[in-house]
Amino acid sequence: MNNIPLDSYKKNLPPDLWPRTIQRGEGRRGSPEFKDRSVPPPYETTFIGRAFQGSKYMVTTTPQRLLSSNFAWPYMILNPSRLNDLTISAELTSGTFTADGNTQTSPIPVAGYLNMHLFLDITALTGTWDFYAQAKDPVSGNWADTQLLTGFSGLAAIGTYYAAIGQYGVALESAIRWVETAAGSITFTMGYVLKDGAGGASVSGETGAVEQTIYLGSIQDVNSESGFPLLEGQYHSFIIGEGVDLWAVSLVTDGVETRVFKL
Repeated sequence: MNNIPLDSYKKNLPPDLWPRTIQRGEGRRGSPEFKDRSVPPPYETTFIGRAFQGSKYMVTTTPQRLLSSNFAWPYMILNPSRLNDLTISAELTSGTFTADGNTQTSPIPVAGYLNMHLFLDITALTGTWDFYAQAKDPVSGNWADTQLLTGFSGLAAIGTYYAAIGQYGVALESAIRWVETAAGSITFTMGYVLKDGAGGASVSGETGAVEQTIYLGSIQDVNSESGFPLLEGQYHSFIIGEGVDLWAVSLVTDGVETRVFKL
């Protein structure tokens, strides 16, 4: 904003949003009477002009141009919360197994959730079986047992079983492993429900679970290292200078829905 003529955007903003400089006599930095006029105070509301309108974009792993500003103008970029993802459900695995196994190759992304519920539907069974919950160590990449699932141990009959996993064992990525405690075979389907999701709830990304963050920049090769991060549920207002393009990228292959509003 340092290179944008003041008159090009001051006419579109109320006076209390104009940038200000430190005035003589306001005290030294750190003193009680000091007021840093170069930084405007936070506002609970956003100034909206006659040009207020919104556009929707899906920001993927390929940088996308959100807007191209022919002249200096204020914009608001919004990364909406996915309210429907506060609770999600899906099938984890199914099949017939005659030996120990696990779901480590298709882990459950649980970074944004507090609780997990498991449902085990056994349609054929011989022998006896135990089921364990596992969590992945983000440093070594190894898996560790977190608990022998209550209600999923010593299983020797067909039926539908249920287990709840609270905060104990819900880390970044979760898996289930089963152990044949007496020789036999088992045919089952296992599903899960994740509840109490928060903003930035995790999704299945290219490498485990990632957040729905988008990264903004004025260059086409913007990336997660150089871009301005906008987390899920956050918004930020910018004054885009004349002749400046705004680009965005995310870490989600399927894309993150992003809204752009002209103020």
